[in-house]
Amino acid sequence: GVNVLRWKRNNNKQGTIYLIECVIGNGTEWQPAGVSTTTKFNHTGQTPGVMVTYRVTAKRSTRLSQPSSEVTVYRMASSPEVPALKLAA
Repeated sequence: GVNVLRWKRNNNKQGTIYLIECVIGNGTEWQPAGVSTTTKFNHTGQTPGVMVTYRVTAKRSTRLSQPSSEVTVYRMASSPEVPALKLAA
């Protein structure tokens, strides 16, 4: 299965890198899911029906935003939108 994530750029400049992290199932540790230079990410290899929680952090140069709010996916058909995030000034 594929979990499709989308989020808003929220005034982040072109060239911003988005770091996607997840917690799978009943886990407690955040792990890297991938990186995107656009505002969407396809997390492949997921098992439908297994809960996955995501968060996104924006990175530009050496600056990092706070992680976004978390969003949880329970099934393959979901296409959640991660809340907007913005790099600190």
